[in-house]
Amino acid sequence: MSRPSTRPSAAPGASPRRLLAALPAALFCGSLGAWPTLGSLPTDESRAAQASTATDPDAAADDMLALCRLGDLALEVGESLAELRGRDFDCLPQVVCTGSEDLARRARSAGERAAQDRAPWHDPWREVAAKMLAMIPADLDLAPLQSELYREQAPAHYDVHTNTLYVLGELGDGMGRMVLAGELAHVLHQQLYGLERLRQGLRGQGDAQLALQALIEGAETALTVLWVQEHPEDINLNELVALQSALSTGVLESAPPYVWKPFVALSARGDTFLRRTSRLTPLAGPTRVADIEQAFDAPPRSTEQILHPVKYWKRDRLDEPWNIEVDAAHLPAGWSVAFEDTLGELYLSILTEPFAERQGMTHSVFDLSKLPYTNTAAAGWGGDRVLILENGEAQVLRLFTRWDTRQDAEEFEAAVALLEPEMRAQLESLGHDAAGQAGLALERPDPLRVQLTVWIGSDRHGALDAAGRLRFSESR
Repeated sequence: MSRPSTRPSAAPGASPRRLLAALPAALFCGSLGAWPTLGSLPTDESRAAQASTATDPDAAADDMLALCRLGDLALEVGESLAELRGRDFDCLPQVVCTGSEDLARRARSAGERAAQDRAPWHDPWREVAAKMLAMIPADLDLAPLQSELYREQAPAHYDVHTNTLYVLGELGDGMGRMVLAGELAHVLHQQLYGLERLRQGLRGQGDAQLALQALIEGAETALTVLWVQEHPEDINLNELVALQSALSTGVLESAPPYVWKPFVALSARGDTFLRRTSRLTPLAGPTRVADIEQAFDAPPRSTEQILHPVKYWKRDRLDEPWNIEVDAAHLPAGWSVAFEDTLGELYLSILTEPFAERQGMTHSVFDLSKLPYTNTAAAGWGGDRVLILENGEAQVLRLFTRWDTRQDAEEFEAAVALLEPEMRAQLESLGHDAAGQAGLALERPDPLRVQLTVWIGSDRHGALDAAGRLRFSESR
């Protein structure tokens, strides 16, 4: 049996914000009617029609009119958003009318930049870790799946480096205004808070990066919903349904939870976080502008705080994550650290989900907004650190976790133990055929800490010796 590669792929992942940019309006429109399932960009016929504009003078003139129309709409929507938010734009972006293939290409380029910055949803080593932890199938190649996800982008793309907003030219006025509202909300918050600077300050802290992204998504949702409430006449459900139909390839319907759950959770739970509630219900109050300001001034530091807003907003229940530092200076000869990051409660809930329950995204948008995105095994998370060590073809992953209570640690340990047979089978498919070249060890060094070690291409003694040289320390 050949050994599937666990080396990282260079292909970046799709942007969760772009993938679910239509969700904010969908959440508000729940009271108006059913929202279609998520899903792909215009048809081959529409692409051919777009290409013909290069030689058709009448089509080129139509494009110029569309560009002028979008520019006017952007000015109108931008002024409305600034008034609702009580803050002005530094400079409205230039609006460019474009086609679906160009949008997909620009999304890929943005993904490549994010991969270079090691953003958690783009870091190729995360695919390696996900396979070693059996969070995705051993034979799944994420690169083609991610390429398909580029085709499920929203009908706009903002380039922060040039302050340019690229918008699909096929949108009607109502749909155009709503898309512009969501995108310009992002632009405004980018200018107000320096989102790129905030992201850069969290390199190597994947869970904190995800928490920040959820805050960004939630703030965009809040402002977009405020705009929709002020402009209900622009909400045309027929246009929304047509756009969603055009945006669907169904790729997420067969994707593992590792792929789709974080994408959806960032937007859905970012919204509820700013509403100070764990679930979106008709009784949930609107987001207050003062809460947006406070959250960006002191961003949430973990997905635990996003999933359980009380652990951020209630001073007497504030639960900051433990900072886990790792000393890898004493590794045996030949071993080195290839990857280091934090998984957090969101990804640990995916890790501990029973295999029989790991399904594709077949929910409606409204059902997605109600999912908990955590479980008993991951709740009570205090902190973690995951590392991959390399020595030639041998790879050893150690996951060190710290829990709030003895019961929390026991629940996580028990959940992983139940998955052990499937995890061992996956490791064997990833490792060499020779006996003893893949394995797993689950340990409880003390009541509040659980560590999981998995390896391929090494015997048990060598793997545990290398992982055992790591020294973990905790601080707050």
